[in-house]
Amino acid sequence: MLSTETILNKDEGFVLVAVDLAKKVFQVAYKDPSSGKFVNRQYKRTDFKNFLSDSSSFKKHIYVESCGACQYWCRLAESNGHKGTVIPASATKTFISNNKSDCNDAKAIWQLSFVPDIKERFNVISCVI
Repeated sequence: MLSTETILNKDEGFVLVAVDLAKKVFQVAYKDPSSGKFVNRQYKRTDFKNFLSDSSSFKKHIYVESCGACQYWCRLAESNGHKGTVIPASATKTFISNNKSDCNDAKAIWQLSFVPDIKERFNVISCVI
């Protein structure tokens, strides 16, 4: 398991946050920098907007699977001072260890965000406003 310092130092102080987007509920996975515990919970749309707009918390690097709304959420994250990256859906399939579910998808996206050569291997797109 990676330490909190490793997670924070990978991306210049940003905490890596994986998001599995859906219609009503988003599954969000990250390692909390204050407690060091792995968080994998659901947010409704309004709660997720509040999570992104919370300026008192840590800076986030959002990783989302490519879908129809991924650019919107990455742009919203970047307008709040975070980073956004879109990952192809086919890339997460190799990281899912159990049955396919929102919880497992978010965990797979989070694990994928630590791959060193992720941009070259999976043609990852960083969001541009």
